[in-house]
Amino acid sequence: MSSIAASLIVIGVVLQLYFVAAWAFGEEDALDLHRGVGYLAWLLGIIVLVAGLVAYWGTWRQVTLSVALPVVGTIQIFFVGDIDDPGENVSGWIHGFHGGLAIFVFALAVAIGYRDMKTLGVHRRGEAAA
Repeated sequence: MSSIAASLIVIGVVLQLYFVAAWAFGEEDALDLHRGVGYLAWLLGIIVLVAGLVAYWGTWRQVTLSVALPVVGTIQIFFVGDIDDPGENVSGWIHGFHGGLAIFVFALAVAIGYRDMKTLGVHRRGEAAA
């Protein structure tokens, strides 16, 4: 379950980058898509957290990895700023962390997906077939 949710987050981050770029170049509806995929990715992060707690209870390093994904995702949300009235923002440099932290969300989701696939033995089966 966790590997599927993490893989969907990876896809979601790529889609969010595409949608925010489309919005920046004038496609107004793309911002709503960016937000919608963001909410879905955040919800999937919570699923990764719960699944990681269940699957790796007692293996605290692995649990920490599962906890880090929704924590970083939540911190990222706080850096959005006011898109409708950018003059109300503290600083574009500070709000830029919203996009910058997406790199860490992406990397954590990839690491969790890989970890879980390896734990499930999918990694080994792929090597044996080759």
